[in-house]
Amino acid sequence: IIHTQGSAHCSWRTRQDIERSEEPNCYHLLVSRGGPWAIAQHGQKYLPRGDLVLHDSKYPYRIDIESQYDIVNVKLPPSWLQTWVADPEVLVGRQIDATSGWGQVLSRVISSLLPEFAAAAPLPASVLTDHVGVTLALVCGRFDGTRPADRRLAAQILHRMRERCMERSLTGADIAESLSIELRVLH
Repeated sequence: IIHTQGSAHCSWRTRQDIERSEEPNCYHLLVSRGGPWAIAQHGQKYLPRGDLVLHDSKYPYRIDIESQYDIVNVKLPPSWLQTWVADPEVLVGRQIDATSGWGQVLSRVISSLLPEFAAAAPLPASVLTDHVGVTLALVCGRFDGTRPADRRLAAQILHRMRERCMERSLTGADIAESLSIELRVLH
């Protein structure tokens, strides 16, 4: 989790920068807690305060911020994101509207997820990451046409959750493992 604040600026990453980089590929989920801003990756997006975008470090980008800014950037490893979203490319470069449905929930969660909060959170880190993952999965369903899970499997999941709900550190991964299904399928 990276929280940055500052004055107007422009930042970019070119193909040459990517080729020279030794960092592994990752995704960045960004939200502005301050004013509007623009990002160009898979097309130019002008984002009002609160709207989110997922960008992929393997593609060039350009970010333009015309005034003071306050941005939260959550860095997501591809393997983690793929446990929640079957095809992350569905979300890359898309504007996630902070005023609609699950986008509103995701915006509030990510906007509140500052490094100092994460370090002293009253919940285990796995619960926080599950919350982010499941909300991303719900947002993604809007873009990829994902349909609700099979009713019988949903009933099995609900039954297992009820059996184990008193376990303080219970996570979605625990339930998925006990049913021998992928975490993404569970959520």
